[in-house]
Amino acid sequence: MATTAPSEPASNYLIAALLRPDGLILASDAATVGLHEALRTEFTHHRVTRLRRGVYLPTAHWEQLDLDARYLFRIRAYAAVSADPPVFSHHSAAVIWGFPRPSHWPTDVHVTVPQASGGRSKPGIVRHCATDQGAMSTGAVRRGGLLVTSAAETAVAMARILPFPESVAMMDRAIHVPRMLFPGGSSGTTLATRDALQAALDTLERSGRRYGKTAALRAGDFASTQSDSGGESISRAHMFLLGFAAPELQVRFARCRRVHRFCRLLLAKHQYCRRIRRTRQIRQGHVHPGPHDRRSRNGREAP
Repeated sequence: MATTAPSEPASNYLIAALLRPDGLILASDAATVGLHEALRTEFTHHRVTRLRRGVYLPTAHWEQLDLDARYLFRIRAYAAVSADPPVFSHHSAAVIWGFPRPSHWPTDVHVTVPQASGGRSKPGIVRHCATDQGAMSTGAVRRGGLLVTSAAETAVAMARILPFPESVAMMDRAIHVPRMLFPGGSSGTTLATRDALQAALDTLERSGRRYGKTAALRAGDFASTQSDSGGESISRAHMFLLGFAAPELQVRFARCRRVHRFCRLLLAKHQYCRRIRRTRQIRQGHVHPGPHDRRSRNGREAP
């Protein structure tokens, strides 16, 4: 006998009743209140999406998420059904800390476990031994309700397995010092200090032969607290690999007493850099063109 699908309003009420504060739906919660079969019917009719066994998310919500948010929900789904709070590391820790996304996020969740636990990886879960990876030397920290390796340790662990530009982007984000846009304003906080990153690199350097050790140390030497975005860090790394002179970062140009403008990558031809920046601001509508901003019909500056 075919299962009859509930009406749309009834389905919405059912999902709302089972939804947890973190946005997830657990099969165990549905079974507790006698709605296990109703949840299965919702899944059959594609109104909820299964993230892992026993954990669901409303399909309408899932389809609106970007890649970062989808991976983060997979991490939260694993945490929701784990007997003990897991310590997330590597790719999973990187997305929790808000590091720039590499070429793609994996579907597997990465956790770090003590060597004595003897846990093995299984489909969907990659377990790293703390002693092998040099992780958890300063203990796990809590971020967004999840236990995670520190920002510095996460950046070093990722630098061992990523290409140089992406490694630099993650390390730059970890030690980034937000600039103060207005005099007397707040500049925000950093995820990790330069000293903390150096301590994690020193631990890696003393650990003997490790995969990706040289690459991580190289990225650590190149990392900067001034890089303002992942794209900026990757551009700077590519300039270095191509043999260009290192650009100055976040050079301030005072526009008035309270407002300042910044050139993110100031090259030797800084006048050309400022011209390109102003042209982009005009095209995006952030500033109005002045009498000296002549533009051709195709939108480019006239010579």
